[in-house]
Amino acid sequence: MRRTANAGKSLVEMPEKCRAIALASAGVAVGMIPTMDDVATWHPKTQALHAYWRSRAPAVGLLPARSMIDAADIPNLLSNIFMLDVIENPLRFRYRLAGTKLLYAGDRELTGMLMEEAHPNLFVAPPYADYPACVREHRVSRRLGSPVFDWDREHVLIERLLLPLASDGRKVDVILGLSIFFDADGREL
Repeated sequence: MRRTANAGKSLVEMPEKCRAIALASAGVAVGMIPTMDDVATWHPKTQALHAYWRSRAPAVGLLPARSMIDAADIPNLLSNIFMLDVIENPLRFRYRLAGTKLLYAGDRELTGMLMEEAHPNLFVAPPYADYPACVREHRVSRRLGSPVFDWDREHVLIERLLLPLASDGRKVDVILGLSIFFDADGREL
């Protein structure tokens, strides 16, 4: 058995990510750990994308458009990024792009797939509610917990961020997302 820096610590003494990994490794379903109020506790990549998204807003109260997101501005995040096109009536999501970390975790290309095709348990997974809320309420959503979609077993923890994008600044037509995967020892995969 490999010892980690958190071996012997109680769950309350562990940092948030380590606590979530310990619970997930023990088979405890870890749902959303809401920390929207404290961006400082987020993974640096999650913080960076959130700050970049905020900087791209054209004016107070308006959302950035997909055209305002430039891959050249965020090269270190690209492998973790995904974009979902929003399809209305009924509300569905199609992968516009998926970074290589998602390809590795899912062991397949996601680009062009509907989310329900890529993740058969999508509609029964509790985190699914974050996607419609991002569209309808312009809600930024950060989730840290056990993966609920069909990622491989090596990926025991995920930190995921959803950010709304709108061509007209108001009606969300794309979700910009970031997924960071961790192994049982808390190492980023």
